[in-house]
Amino acid sequence: MKKSKESPHTPLLVIVSGLSGSGKTIALRALEDVGFYCTDNLPVNLLTAFAESMTHYPRVAVGLDVRTGNGSLEDFPGHLETLRQHFTQVKVIYLTATSERLIQRFSETRRRHPLAGEQSLIQAIAEEERLLQPLHLEADCVVATDHTNLHELRSCLWNLVDNDAPLPIVLKSFAFRHGVPADLDLMFDARCLPNPHWHNHLRPLTGRDEAIQSFLDGEEKAQDLLNDIANMLHRWLPEYQSTHRGQVAVGVGCTGGRHRSVYLIERLSQCLSPKHSDIIVHHRDLDESS
Repeated sequence: MKKSKESPHTPLLVIVSGLSGSGKTIALRALEDVGFYCTDNLPVNLLTAFAESMTHYPRVAVGLDVRTGNGSLEDFPGHLETLRQHFTQVKVIYLTATSERLIQRFSETRRRHPLAGEQSLIQAIAEEERLLQPLHLEADCVVATDHTNLHELRSCLWNLVDNDAPLPIVLKSFAFRHGVPADLDLMFDARCLPNPHWHNHLRPLTGRDEAIQSFLDGEEKAQDLLNDIANMLHRWLPEYQSTHRGQVAVGVGCTGGRHRSVYLIERLSQCLSPKHSDIIVHHRDLDESS
């Protein structure tokens, strides 16, 4: 397996905070899905030491809430200035919702509010709002989640922190006789193309070899299929990227997984690389036999 290009991310620290029940845990999991190193419930007074130890990670997310200690939350603005010295970008995202919606969520999940004690739930929510005010005032983005479902919140978080990240594209050749890979999102069948296997001088070669490439470059059907697949991918890959998938796996299969499918995957990599920087090429039945 080979990766065509490296695309390093700018060092980024995201601080996620907000009211209990507003979706902070979902937000951290969403960031983890796009490559963030995430930690939750870190005490505010450990932020500086944590930042100094995490600068070798390209993207880090930290969850802060009232469990970190009431007094330390007041010191957050000072720590934030220190954090900006260690990371190229620091973003503070604050999640909120109306008291009515939070009460409904706590009732549905039967969770206990972290400040619940002798006071009522509505009093606990009001107290939490007051304690988190230092973080709320420093927020770069305030996200109201009253009418946001799980998938909408995940997409919102991805757009806030990762809207320019390249979509990883896996291009995979395979042999139908050995089974279709289970991880494909899109699959194309190249068995309709002229088969180099039936030419004795081409049979020992693979779609990586110049002789096979020259043979299929001269076949009109091969060029038509290549152009059709490339045009489809150029049209729809941006739509896949807008949904912030972890990757898109595109498979091309032929009978033996050595000639036609390998050729098309190599050519597709060349077609897509000018616009897509994160391409992984995997020739399953060549790589596993080598």
